[in-house]
Formats: sequence, structure tokens, C-alpha cells
Amino acid sequence: MFALKKRSVILGRIDTQLAKQLHGQQNYWREVLKRIVATVKLLSSLGIAFRGHRENVDSKRRGNFFSCIQYLSEFDSFLKNHLERYDNAGSGNVSYLSHSVCDEFIALMANEVKQHLIAEVKEAMYYSIIVDSTPDVAHIDQLTFILRFVDEKGDIKERFFGFIPIESHDSAYLENVVLENLRNYSIELKYCRGQTYDNASNMSGRYTGLQARLKEHCKTATYVPCASHTLNLIGNCAAEACTPADSDIKNVKRISDTRWSARADAVAALNLNYKEIQKSLIEIGEHANEKPVYKLEAKSLARKFDEYETAVLTVIWDKLLQRINSVSKYLQDTQANLLKGSSLLKSLTEFINEVRKNFQDIETEENLMTDNRQYKERRKRKRKYHFDENKGGEACHEEKQSFIINVHNVICDVLIAELTQRSTTYNNILNDFQNFFYGKLKEKAFETCVTNLTTKYADDIEAHYFKDEVKHFIKYTKNEKVTNPMHMYKLIKDGLQSTFPNVETILNIFLTLPICNASGERSFSVLKRVKNYLRNSMSQPHLNELSLLFIENDVVQELDYEKMIDKFSKLKARKVAF
Repeated sequence: MFALKKRSVILGRIDTQLAKQLHGQQNYWREVLKRIVATVKLLSSLGIAFRGHRENVDSKRRGNFFSCIQYLSEFDSFLKNHLERYDNAGSGNVSYLSHSVCDEFIALMANEVKQHLIAEVKEAMYYSIIVDSTPDVAHIDQLTFILRFVDEKGDIKERFFGFIPIESHDSAYLENVVLENLRNYSIELKYCRGQTYDNASNMSGRYTGLQARLKEHCKTATYVPCASHTLNLIGNCAAEACTPADSDIKNVKRISDTRWSARADAVAALNLNYKEIQKSLIEIGEHANEKPVYKLEAKSLARKFDEYETAVLTVIWDKLLQRINSVSKYLQDTQANLLKGSSLLKSLTEFINEVRKNFQDIETEENLMTDNRQYKERRKRKRKYHFDENKGGEACHEEKQSFIINVHNVICDVLIAELTQRSTTYNNILNDFQNFFYGKLKEKAFETCVTNLTTKYADDIEAHYFKDEVKHFIKYTKNEKVTNPMHMYKLIKDGLQSTFPNVETILNIFLTLPICNASGERSFSVLKRVKNYLRNSMSQPHLNELSLLFIENDVVQELDYEKMIDKFSKLKARKVAF
């Protein structure tokens, strides 16, 4: 037996040469697949199309995937030899360069990413729902599905789970879609602590909207209106309340009807280049080669620039929109939270109130833009009196005073009123958490907050010890001079979970609450990029796979090549002809 063992070590087994040949072939194809996976990973994470219209060998342009492979082969002798050997292998021969192999790897990687996201949500336990819908290029309504949660490091994540084709915008139908989607991911609705949508009635309706229907299944799913949409609506209200304010700007520069914050750039360009734009309009109006209709329109707009009111309105809107736009940009950040968002809206209200009081500052800035210093005289309308009404006694204002009262003040007053009214919802939600953020409260207010939290989140915290734990935590954060909720949560995660377990849960829930559904809007940009008019026949699963890999590319970068290749090899038997 010892002699036999010695001979087997020296000479090997009977099938040693076959085993070596098989092992060599396996290593060869694994090296090929590593390069294929790397290329698929690159293109999918950048949102680039894989194939072109002509994929035949004779074509000079064979799509992005094969172009990347050819480019890589210039610096990789192994891949170059593979292409020389297998590029023209023909149908039925294995080369792993076909589009079907790309699609298999895309599906494998997307499934791996989705399982990773599901595991993250389950580990975080508490989450919030963000959904929104838009039609794609093929006129199919796509519902984006996003979950917000706090990961193990204490960072806020808003993860995209896919697009869902919908046939109706009815709230009952959307309710079924959301619940079914959660069941497919094995995510329990009872851990949902927040939801945010746009201000459409089918989504935000108090009685029959989607948010009300989900609350019937989970009472703790707090609805938070999208603050960014709220700012857009506030701007629209201010413009509609004062017709000259809206029409004068629209006459000078075309602006978007869908995103009010995007108008800030248009008005800023107008404010910074007022005289240059006016000069260009005059030149166009006097140019001999321009069409009469363009010359007429340019002259009309140039005359608008001479009006003092146009210059003043440009300064007013630039001041207001720049601040509104800056606040809106913060609210669209994934890391935004209710506390800072509410504070920003409050400070924005105070800023607009300051602008209302200081009209002379606006006139000072306007003087640098135009040489005209006179308000346009307008015909005073005579009101018809009733038979039993005395004539006279009406206030008669000069043009400047009339502009301040009827235009400037109206714009500011509407913005202030709408901001104050719409901020009420955020303040009501914050009232339950004010113990943590607003310093020392009176005993009655403190008791009320503790009672509200223990009642609302009775299944999440231990009510008996919660009050004392909150008192201890407030004193601790005061000594540490920590006021930011994110820093508070990370402070607990840094080894204090056993000391403040209930506070950790409450802060986790608070950070989970969304203040904006901007992640849904951003996913629509990806939708329009991935499924464009050249790729409008793309299947729904393929659309979701490519969108997921592009949006969640940080997870894609961490995928293991060997793991993907192992899963690919187990999908089905692939015979290689020797």
C-alpha cells in the first residue's frame, strides 16, 4: 500500500492528463468571463447601451460592448488571442461574446444587487416608502419604488428597487401594487414608519389617498408631504396671485412649467446680463436678414426692458428664487432630515418677510440695471358705483406705491402665508420629537412628548423605562454639545446601544422619515436615459435590471467576479467543443 501511494504521488492517477486538460480549460474560460463581467459591470454602472443596430462581424461598429472588448484587447494579449480564435466562431460555438451572455450577466448582477438591498432593509428593520409615477417613451406608466432606511453605520440610504408598470392611478390600485411589491421582497409592512409622495390627491388624500390606505394597514406609517413639491406649489401660488409678476418674466425668457426651482437659473441669467440681453434684442430687431416676425418679437421684448417694473421684478424674483432654489436643493439631498428641513423653511419665511420690508434695497440693485427711473403710468380704472353708494373716498396711490402694494407685497405675502401654512404638517410631526432637539422643555410639554412617543411606538420601545432614559440622554447630549439628530444617532451607535436602546430606536425612526421624494424624480431621469426612443421595445425585466445597476452602482462596484462566474456556470450546462 505504501508503494502504491508512492507511485501515485510520482506518476499521478490514470486520468491525470485529462484532469490537467480540463482544469486548464476551466481556467481559460474563467479568465475570459472575468473580462466579460468587468465590461458588463462598467457599461451597466454608466447606463450605456450594450449593443448597436448592426452586430454582424463585417460591421465596423458593433456596439459599445464589443467596442470595449476590442479596446481592452489592445492591452491584453490573452483577450486578443481569444478574439482572434473565437470572434468568427459561428453559431453553435461557445465564445461568451454573444448578447445572450451579456443579458445573463446583467440579470445575475441585478438579482445580486437586489438581494443585497433587501438584506440591508431587513437589517435596518424600520423603513419609509417613496413612490412616484411617470410615463416612459413607450407611454407606459412606470411607478418607481424606493425605500428609505438607516444602515448599520448610521447613514441614511434611499434605495431603488425597480419600476412597476401600472394601469391606473387610482389609490386602491396603487395600494395593491405597493403591498404586492413588499410581499415579493419579503419585507413586512408593519415596520414601515414613513411615506412621502407628491401632492396629488390620489397619493396624499387624507381619506382615500394612498397614504391613508397604507395607514389602515400600519398606523405608524407617518405621511410626510414632499417639501420640494411644496416649494414649487408655493412659487406657483405667488405668481398666480400677481399676474404682472408672472407674465413679465415669461415674456422675456421662456421657463419650465413643471419645476419651479429650475426657473431660478433663468431669472439669474436675466438679472446678471440685463443690459447685454437688451442690447442683443435691439440688434436682432434692426437686423436686415432676420424674419419680420422675429424682428417684431425682439423689438417688443426690448421695449419691455425699458420698463422700470420689469427691472424691479427681475431683481425681486432673483432674490426670492435663489433662496427658494437653495432650500429646495438641500431638501432633495438623501441625508436631509425633518428637523433641518423645517428650520430652513422657517428661516426662508423670515428672509422673505425681510425682503418685503426693505423695498428700497431692491430699488438700489435695480438702478444698476436700467437708466429708466420712472414707473409706467397706467390708466386708472374707474369702478362702477351702485345706486346706493357714495362716490369718492377711494385711496389714490402714486405709481411706485401702487406697485409696492399690488405687486411686491402680494408676492411676498402669498409666499409667507403658503410657507407658514404648509410648514404646519412638518411642525406637527416634529412636536413628538421636540424633547431631543429643542433644549429643556417645561415639565408638561416633556410629559406630553414622552406620552405621544410611547403611545405611537408602543411596539417598538419599552415604555416603562423610556422617560428616564430620555432625561438621561438629554443631559448626556447637552454635555457633549450634540444637537444634530444624525450625530446623536451615531453617538449611540458608537458603543451606547445598551445604555440608550429606546432612544436609539426613536432616533432611527426619526431619521427614517423622509422629507422629499427627490430620489423618485432622479430615477425618472435614469428611466428616460435607459429606455429612450432607440430602445423603446426594451422588456420590463431588462429595464429594471439596467436601471438598478445604474442607480445602485455603489453596490455593483462591490460585486465579486468569482461569485458571479460561479452562479453563471450553474445556470445551465454549456458544452465547449475541443
